[in-house]
Amino acid sequence: MMLTRATKFIPILSLLLITTLLLTACPTAAPSSGSTTTEETADSDTTAPASTSGIGDRDPKTLNILYWQAVSILNPYLSSGTKDYDAGSLILEPLGSYNQDGVLVPTLAAEIPTLENGGIAEDLMSITWKLKEDVVWSDGTPFTAEDVAFTWLYCTTPETGCSSTSSYEDVANVEALDELTVLVTFGAPKPFPYGPFTSSASPIIQKAQFAACVGAAAQGCAEQNT
Repeated sequence: MMLTRATKFIPILSLLLITTLLLTACPTAAPSSGSTTTEETADSDTTAPASTSGIGDRDPKTLNILYWQAVSILNPYLSSGTKDYDAGSLILEPLGSYNQDGVLVPTLAAEIPTLENGGIAEDLMSITWKLKEDVVWSDGTPFTAEDVAFTWLYCTTPETGCSSTSSYEDVANVEALDELTVLVTFGAPKPFPYGPFTSSASPIIQKAQFAACVGAAAQGCAEQNT
């Protein structure tokens, strides 16, 4: 009889045990309102506040450019690399330069010489540059065609050790026709005569400042070069 009674209750006991185990293993307690507030607070703490300072104390009109190497010299004709050309371009300018669209535009020149305006000779042996009026050097003296002619002489004198001689390739002579007119003559026809005086590698230097720095004396002109 006892066996028979136990047999009857085994399924019922098994069901109760399984139910108890399930309830114990899977609690369904809801989070308190306090824990929700804590999570929201934690989330809000990780959000960086919006910056209202902009660039801080930096001058918005000042551009800082970082280079891989320090500038060695401000005279681009004695340059040892692009860093010096770029630094020199802040204080020295060519007759013309290329804009962001690759178009040659006047810088110290009044206009870009062409065949149409008569600035380039029909035989392609010369180019004539007209200079802007009322341009002065930092010491207040006028910028003239003599400065342009001197720049060519300075660089093409072998003892100077000029690093931009390729800019004056095939140039036979540079002559100041008057204060604001420069004639560049080539040794052979030059279909593209815009090599000289049109880049940061061949800007104009002041004759009065560098007159004593031509040839072997060039490297020793520390004040002029820096």
